Amino acid sequence: MSHDNPHLGSPSPVDDDPWRELRPTRWSTLGLGFVMLLTAAGLVTAVSTAVTGDFGTTVFLLLASLFFLHVTGLSLATRRYPRGSARPTLATIDDGSTGLTFFFRRSMYYWTASFLTLLSLGLVLLALVLLPELMVVTIVLLLLALVPAAVVFLMLRRGRGQVTLTPDGVFHKGLAFTYFAPWHAVLKVSPSEHQRSPMIAVTAAPAKETRTQRPMPSGFAGWEQRFYPMMAIMAQWLGSDPAVVYYTLRHYHETPEHRPELALSNAVDRVNQRRFLLR
Repeated sequence: MSHDNPHLGSPSPVDDDPWRELRPTRWSTLGLGFVMLLTAAGLVTAVSTAVTGDFGTTVFLLLASLFFLHVTGLSLATRRYPRGSARPTLATIDDGSTGLTFFFRRSMYYWTASFLTLLSLGLVLLALVLLPELMVVTIVLLLLALVPAAVVFLMLRRGRGQVTLTPDGVFHKGLAFTYFAPWHAVLKVSPSEHQRSPMIAVTAAPAKETRTQRPMPSGFAGWEQRFYPMMAIMAQWLGSDPAVVYYTLRHYHETPEHRPELALSNAVDRVNQRRFLLR
């Protein structure tokens, strides 16, 4: 696209990672290493028991290893996020308006849903093993198994999350909370963190145009609701480099004259070219 377009501005590439100093804690790293060792030990033991013909124990160890494998996968996925890549597109939000959109990573949905599904199945299998001697414990375990299963159902029914910038405001469809903040109510866009995980904080004041929706219990991804009226965007869930999303939000917050292009392909071009005008 031509640089003569007045909506594109002058080049201002941004390569700085606002969270470059943020690192996981030593204890979380040790815990991840321990789970990885359990996964490997389970697989090795499963092979040795299969050789001896103890297939019942083999199946149990394989299922346990599969569970720990997904714990490892989920842990690694939450520690990493796309760097240098941006996948902006135009998409609609709840009121039908179109805006520049960054969708959530599909891999995070896979690891989260798989982990919760295996957790639910594990509780069910444990409950069946305890029948009929420990009926009360069995009932409790079956009730507990419904919790992760319900979360998976609601998460998949809710669909893929997104961060969308429209000419009128910022729309965030998170895991458990939907929030639209008009531009005039946005006070600041800043890098932040939650439990040592990178987060984009969009500080906003309440306004009559603000819209919220709470389709899931606050116990699941409750931080999205607890931070309100601040919009909490967790970096590891984004399908694009969080730094690019952060600088995109800053650009349109600090350059209101460019907001009309958010409903057009000009905005996609700007992000792909990293043409941000920042103060």
